[in-house]
Amino acid sequence: MTTIVPRAYLAEFGGEQGLADAVADFAAALEAHALTVDVPAPTAHPLVADLVRRFGGHYEIEPEPEAAPEPPFTAAVARAALIRLIEGATQPILNAYPAAERLSWDAKEAEAKAFMEAAEPVLWHYAMLRDEVASELAIDAGDVTAQQLAGKAEAVLWMAAQWRALISALSGIRKRVETDIYSATDDAARRAVVEAARAAISAVAP
Repeated sequence: MTTIVPRAYLAEFGGEQGLADAVADFAAALEAHALTVDVPAPTAHPLVADLVRRFGGHYEIEPEPEAAPEPPFTAAVARAALIRLIEGATQPILNAYPAAERLSWDAKEAEAKAFMEAAEPVLWHYAMLRDEVASELAIDAGDVTAQQLAGKAEAVLWMAAQWRALISALSGIRKRVETDIYSATDDAARRAVVEAARAAISAVAP
């Protein structure tokens, strides 16, 4: 006669081997106790005692539940995974700046371009750059020099160029990978496409 032990009990014994050892030890203790007189009977965990006394130590462990099948990796799911990869590559950069500051990037870039292209720039025409320099240096805006403003304009344009280059590269990857996703004929192929995209994205946005 045997019984099924629910897997939920195994944690109390440290796993299947722990339960097996407890059952064997209690069975041996009962066998040894049978040869004694006026000695209290050994005790054990209720489950162990039940398994030994009622079932002679014979039991089976409840089978592992079957793993749920993976959901289909459709083209839509694959594309969503691709978008998450791209957003994951750009988000750390965006998170390094306050949202309000990010909103000023385009205007600041335009002002920097105008300053660099001007033959004889009038400093107060470039208020965003001038005020930022003044704040960084803790000086009055009226004391900002053309050289200081030029340095700020160059830095703004360099950062804008780096950002645009990254976005262009990621946009190219997205378009190419989307084509590959919709050309793939099964889930495995689509997963492989997304994994290849992961490597490509990491190469341009490490």
